[in-house]
Amino acid sequence: MKVLNEHEDAGGWSFTVRVGRGSADRLHTLTLSWADHEHWTRGSIAPSVTAEAIVRVALAENPDLPERLDAARLTREIKGFSGRLSAALAGS
Repeated sequence: MKVLNEHEDAGGWSFTVRVGRGSADRLHTLTLSWADHEHWTRGSIAPSVTAEAIVRVALAENPDLPERLDAARLTREIKGFSGRLSAALAGS
């Protein structure tokens, strides 16, 4: 899994993320708001690192991710997401 690009917009960031290797690569778009990034990291971790951790947590829950992901929505869809993300960020 790798963040290919990062685009800042009005409310946060949009990332293009490649998941898989070789012919099995899939591209996903992840949106992350400034507010969520600040809440989870207190600004101490780069947004792209946070994006990678978010996708790792989401993949652990569901390896068949949709094309578009939103960090805030994942907190509602994945039980214990914030705690799991904190653990993933601690290992970054």
